[in-house]
Amino acid sequence: MKPNRLDKYTYTWKYAYMANKTLYVRESDLPLWDLAQAKLGQNMSALFAEFLREKVQTMNAYVHVLRSFPNSLDLVVMFAPVGPRVGRGSPHYVREQQLVAFLETNGVAQYVATKIAAALKNAQSVQELTVLGSLCTAHDFAV
Repeated sequence: MKPNRLDKYTYTWKYAYMANKTLYVRESDLPLWDLAQAKLGQNMSALFAEFLREKVQTMNAYVHVLRSFPNSLDLVVMFAPVGPRVGRGSPHYVREQQLVAFLETNGVAQYVATKIAAALKNAQSVQELTVLGSLCTAHDFAV
């Protein structure tokens, strides 16, 4: 009996971090839940995310944060939308200690703002693709 040979192929596994949220459904809504999944043919997570995108005004955008000069506490923040409203953002000037609050005020989720601030501790600039909440306004972008 020959042993199995795996030397012809190389298998690579890549793991992506998936956030985990629990949604509780009333028992009386389970038939509707099952019907929606059967008729629409998607998993419920994708359906729920699509529903939220329709109901909550959001915008995919890159957040660029750069130091005004090396090791400075003075930062320049720009938001660059992705998609049909492509344009460049107007620069906003902020001190490093005010960065997280400024980003949150402009629709960036708290965990993303904190991630950007932490990455900036070891870098002169940081860029992050994220979803901006409805707090961002059209006047922030020059089209």
